[in-house]
Amino acid sequence: MKNRYLYKLGCMMLAGSMLMSTAPVAYASSLQTELQKEAESNTEGSQTETSQPETSQSETPATETETSQPETKPELETRQTETAAAETETNASQTGDTDASKEDGTSDSDKKDDGSDKKDGDKKSEGDSKDDKNKKDDADDKDSQKGDIQKPDDESEQVDHSDAAADYASNIIAGNSVYLGELSSEYGISFDEEFEKTMDKIEADYKEFLDKPEDFLAENWQDVLAVYVMKYGQDAGIKMDKSCRDDLEQIFFLMNVRSNSAILRKLEKIQKEEVSETEGRSAETEKAAEAEESAETEKAAEAEESTETEKAADAEESTETKKVAETDAKEYRALSVQDYIALYGADEEQTAILEKYTSTKCRQLCAIVTASKGFVRSEAGSDVSEERVSIVAAACSLIGKVGYFWGGKSYAIGWDDSWGSPMTVSAEGSKSSGTVRSYGLDCSGFVAWSYYNGLGGKDAGIGNHTTTQWNASEMVDSQSARPGDLVFYHPASAGDDNHVGIVVGVNDNGSLLVVHCSSSQNGVMTGEAWSAGFQYVRSPLGLE
Repeated sequence: MKNRYLYKLGCMMLAGSMLMSTAPVAYASSLQTELQKEAESNTEGSQTETSQPETSQSETPATETETSQPETKPELETRQTETAAAETETNASQTGDTDASKEDGTSDSDKKDDGSDKKDGDKKSEGDSKDDKNKKDDADDKDSQKGDIQKPDDESEQVDHSDAAADYASNIIAGNSVYLGELSSEYGISFDEEFEKTMDKIEADYKEFLDKPEDFLAENWQDVLAVYVMKYGQDAGIKMDKSCRDDLEQIFFLMNVRSNSAILRKLEKIQKEEVSETEGRSAETEKAAEAEESAETEKAAEAEESTETEKAADAEESTETKKVAETDAKEYRALSVQDYIALYGADEEQTAILEKYTSTKCRQLCAIVTASKGFVRSEAGSDVSEERVSIVAAACSLIGKVGYFWGGKSYAIGWDDSWGSPMTVSAEGSKSSGTVRSYGLDCSGFVAWSYYNGLGGKDAGIGNHTTTQWNASEMVDSQSARPGDLVFYHPASAGDDNHVGIVVGVNDNGSLLVVHCSSSQNGVMTGEAWSAGFQYVRSPLGLE
């Protein structure tokens, strides 16, 4: 009996043990199936998201080793707990770290203020990023050779004309006596202050004989002056004022002829004869050379001659076509001193005079001293727009007349009556700040005034600060610079520590002549660009 009871008890314990072992196996089996499905889902998700950028390390797909091992229940619960904790941290950070604020004793309102500060800081960072980009662009510009003003062979040192180099010990305005003295000593010429009005009256008289007077632009005043000097005043000093108007007007009419005039037809005939004579001498030379050369050389010469003849024919045809087009477009033709010599002849001494008074230096001095569009246009050339001529003429009109004043600006048309009046320098950043000086213009204010007056109340979008003037222009090669372009010491990143001027023309050595309002010299002056410290030349985007 007892043995039977023990047998039954043993069977029951065995059955219970089997039941207890079956449940974990079933649970593990179901858990493994669930994890495999999850792993497959994750694998599909990772394949779908391969084209998306990774945002954090936690989004990196699991490795094969990690996904092949089934997780036990405790491991799964641990992973779920970690995931929930991570989501809680993410939500907390998105809601302003409320818990953290409570822990460190910071109120919600304080956190809100901190968030505002952070937002402002982000904006500042964006600005810093833009500044960094601008600095990089400026550095790229500086490293680039394009637009850099090179040192001329005949210049040895640079002079700093920026505010940093000024001592402000004197308030004497830099005058234009140096230009007047040079023009008088080297060329024996002096101009009356009202001479530009005499020029305007002569031009007005000439326009009365034109069908379209509004289209007339005097392009050869320098040539007219040279002929006048040759005829009337080489021995004695020449005073150009209203007393010389009648003689000067006769020469002006002689040097500006109607397109259908007999004088122009005569000139064209002379020029064609000169071309024929040149071609004839060239042909004779070629024949002599052919007689001495071998057959092989003769063939090469013939081929070259054919090519050169074609080029000469094309060039002549192009020149004639251009002349015809210009003649059809204009009622008049401005003659040069070379045209004058061809028409009327000139001995060796007369030719030397004509060449001297049409030289680059004489043209520049006449433009600087008179500040008249007629002489500026002669210096600039006929291919330069009238806007640029007007800007340079306006800039030259202030040479020796306006002093330097830190922060000085003016949008007056013509002379500003406040110039020369004692004023306190209110702008900060200069050694002169807070002192009393004669009011005038700073370098960028001078450029802005010149543009505003040259363009009749507009400034081509350049503004009145070196930074805006840099940003409103584009880099050009110094050899391609034109009158009216801007020159700078530094890129825009220099801020107030910069200097700007205006291109007037090109010197004989290829360097640039510029006009600028110098702080160290206290006034508007001209000089060679490199020796004046300028490094960059830029062309305003709003200027033709």
